[in-house]
Amino acid sequence: NPRNAAAGSLRQLDPVITASRPLRFFAYTWGEMSALPAATQFGMVEAFRAWGFPTNPLMVRCADAAALMAHYRTIEALRSGLGYDIDGVVYKVDDLALQQRLGFVARSPRWATAHKFPAERATTQLEAIDIQVGRTGAQTPVAKLRPVTVGGVVVSNATLHNADEIARKDIRIGDTVVVQRAGDVIPQVVEVVLDARPEGSEPFVFPHLCQCDLKTPLVRETTAAGEEGAVARCTGEFACPFQRVEHLRHFVSRRAFDIEGLGEKQIAFFFDKGLIKEPADIFTLEARDKASLTKIANFEGFGETSVRNLFAAIAARRVIALDRLIYALGVRHIGETTARGLARAYGSWEGFHAACVRIAGGDAEAAAEMDALDQIGDAVVEALKAFFVE
Repeated sequence: NPRNAAAGSLRQLDPVITASRPLRFFAYTWGEMSALPAATQFGMVEAFRAWGFPTNPLMVRCADAAALMAHYRTIEALRSGLGYDIDGVVYKVDDLALQQRLGFVARSPRWATAHKFPAERATTQLEAIDIQVGRTGAQTPVAKLRPVTVGGVVVSNATLHNADEIARKDIRIGDTVVVQRAGDVIPQVVEVVLDARPEGSEPFVFPHLCQCDLKTPLVRETTAAGEEGAVARCTGEFACPFQRVEHLRHFVSRRAFDIEGLGEKQIAFFFDKGLIKEPADIFTLEARDKASLTKIANFEGFGETSVRNLFAAIAARRVIALDRLIYALGVRHIGETTARGLARAYGSWEGFHAACVRIAGGDAEAAAEMDALDQIGDAVVEALKAFFVE
C-alpha cells in the first residue's frame, strides 16, 4: 500500500534509490516551531500553501456536524477518481488552543478522529483454520484463504478473533466466505455464504491444548463481572516455546529495545539455533560468538558486515530508558503509557524491581502502593505479580 511503499522508499540506505521513487505528499501538520503563523489548523495549512508546500485542495473548514457529514459523502463519491488511495477522512478541532487543552492519549490526539469509508469486500474459500500463539499465550484462530484481491491487496490470511466468534458466525473449513479489510488494513471474515456450504461440513472444534510441545491446557479467564473471557490462553507462560519467541520479538521491537537487525525472522532463527532463549542472551551473543567455533557469519543469510552491524546495534542498547525496559518485559496490560507511569513513580529499575518482587511475595502494602498510582489498577498489579512469580 502507499504508506508501506513510502516508508520503504525513505528507509533505503542509498539516497539515490529514494530520489528515484515518485514520492509526493500533502502538508497537513508540523513539528517544532519557534512561532506559529496562525491560531487555527486551517490557518496553518493555508500558511503551508503560501510557503509553497503542496496541500490538499479537498480540505475544508466546517461549521457543524451536518457540514462534516456532507463533506464526508463528497469525498466518498470522489474516492475512486483520486490519484492516491484513502480509507476515510479525519475531523480535527480547528482552534489550536483547544487542541492543546484536549491533548493526546498515547499516540492518538483527543482533538482528531478518523471517519473510515465502508471496507471493500470479496468472496473466497476458507481452506483451513490455524491457531497462532501470541506473547501472552492468547490463541488466535487465523483463516487460511484461497488468495483473493481485496482493496488492491492480495489476501490469503484473515483473523477469526476467537472461538466465540467462529461459533457465532458458524465458520467451517471449506466454507465460501466474505472477506473485508477492516479499516482497509486488517483482513477479516465478515460472514459465511451458507448457500455455497459443501455437504457434510462439520463445525470447527477449538483445541483444548496448546499446540506447543508441552500440550499445556488452555484456559479462558473469568472477567471481573464473573463472565468467561473470550480469549483462550496457554498456561505454559515462559515454558511455552511459542510465547518465549513472541516475548523476544516484543523485547527487541521498535517501541521497546529497538535493536536493528533483530527482526522476527532473526529472532526465530536464533531461538531455533539455541543462541537466544531469553532476553539476557541477546547481550552475551557477541561474546559467545567469539568463543564459538560455529560463527554466526557462516550461517546462510548472514555475513561479516551484517553480524558486525548487529553486535553494534545490541551494544547501543545496553543503556535504555526505564519506561522502554518496563514495556519490553511484555507484561500483560502494560503498554507504553502504563510503562511511563510506572517509570515516573519508581524512578529506577532497582526501585521498580524491588516493588514487583515484594508484590510477587504477597506484600499487600507494596501492592496497595502500586494500585494507588495514577492510571494503575488491579489488572496491572495482578499482571506484574503473576509475571514476577513466574
